[in-house]
Amino acid sequence: GPGRARAGSGEAAVGPGTAVVSEGAAGRRFFPTRSRGQNFLHDREVAARFAAAVLAPSSGPGRSRAGGGESGGESGGEAVGESGGEAPEGPAVVEIGAGKGAITLPLLAAGARVLAVEVDPRLAAVLRERAGERGFASRLAIVTADALELDFAAALRDFGAAPPLPVCGNLPFSVGARLLLRLLEVGLGADHGIDKGGGDDGADTGAAAAVEVGEAGDAGTGAEGGFERESGAGGALFSSLTLTLQREVAERVTARCGDPEYGALSVVVRQALSPRLLFRIHPAAFRPRPRVVAAVVRLTPRPDPPPVGDPQRFRALTRALFAHRRKTLGNSIARLPEPELRARVAAAAATLGLDLARRPEELPVTDFAALSRWANEPANEPANEGANEPANGSEPPAGGR
Repeated sequence: GPGRARAGSGEAAVGPGTAVVSEGAAGRRFFPTRSRGQNFLHDREVAARFAAAVLAPSSGPGRSRAGGGESGGESGGEAVGESGGEAPEGPAVVEIGAGKGAITLPLLAAGARVLAVEVDPRLAAVLRERAGERGFASRLAIVTADALELDFAAALRDFGAAPPLPVCGNLPFSVGARLLLRLLEVGLGADHGIDKGGGDDGADTGAAAAVEVGEAGDAGTGAEGGFERESGAGGALFSSLTLTLQREVAERVTARCGDPEYGALSVVVRQALSPRLLFRIHPAAFRPRPRVVAAVVRLTPRPDPPPVGDPQRFRALTRALFAHRRKTLGNSIARLPEPELRARVAAAAATLGLDLARRPEELPVTDFAALSRWANEPANEPANEGANEPANGSEPPAGGR
């Protein structure tokens, strides 16, 4: 099978890897690399729709998860082209996996300054040439690096942009959930319950990767731990995430309590972010054509994230409780590996008044947050936990869906 895909590798999915793409004025022939998951977005209408979503306000364009249309339909906002010329100065944007510039060029055409992260030096050269041909070179900075390992804080300092910034990326499917979880770790401030640093042991990232393995089937461990955040709202580096993921992963990310796709990945993401599925992308929009359907999701920080105590333990406990989906909460607690942990979680569930006959997928995010916080920090009072959670377990309306 293919090797480890890299998070800065360009476009969305692992495809046949046989297409030849000509680039640049000299007509260089570029062969996509299968191990890096290089499938290039070539549909300009889809690229323009994606770029418009990146630049939209937090309430962003697009439809809800239930009504999200496939690419090629009506645009979720005013289309953004990629022709050259001057444009009003726009925001600074971070793009992960910029590839040949299918999304980069429309962003630059709209006046944005773009920090493009691309692991493949061949693609970085192509992107630099294409931007230069259109007169965009002064507003484009390229970092040739793997986004799973990049020090984003240092990259933003070098770029000269004050956080928080919008982040976008047309991600390889094989690392999409892992990269989303790393962006969640390193990009949000401590007020969202995210650990401010994992030191050199990478333990926090590994815990996040474990959630993804359970939910999305991706293999491997995470990158190094987090880093000290720069100034910005709540200490956050990122103001929004607009990402292309495999459709099934996108549905897990955006699932609500009670949905069939609701699981550990849903809980961990929704604790800190409000996700919304904007639209799906047909495989024909990519070259080489992937074997799966993609979807674009937009995620913004929750204004009222429920505190979780220790974020590592929250993620680990959430994944453990979802390990046996058909088991009740009581049986899932009984299967926790450590006797002391079992006792603490059982006591926390009793104190919080949780129904042990319910299944984990029936518990809203606030219940998981309260259970983790009370089990690991018993000095905290659990009274009225989840009081602000709607009765059906849905998320607050501010984030959309």
